[in-house]
Amino acid sequence: MTTQGTDLVPARAHTRRRGPRRGLGADLARGLVCRRPGQRTRLIFRMLVHHGAKYEKKCFREKDFARLLDAVHQQLGGNMVLLSDN
Repeated sequence: MTTQGTDLVPARAHTRRRGPRRGLGADLARGLVCRRPGQRTRLIFRMLVHHGAKYEKKCFREKDFARLLDAVHQQLGGNMVLLSDN
């Protein structure tokens, strides 16, 4: 039996999460699109995963970018022209 103004939808249970809320982490990627004359383009990239621990790196540093540029130089085996866009 129903009366006017009442809903027949059951109430939802609300649960609370205990403790600090932490996400699954952050994935950061930096890459370069490279091309040698007469060859196809390549995507050379490096990944950094941050899980929220204090001792983990949170961002790419100058040393990481230097390693990425060195990897590009090694794979292409020649001179590079670097263009940047924010």
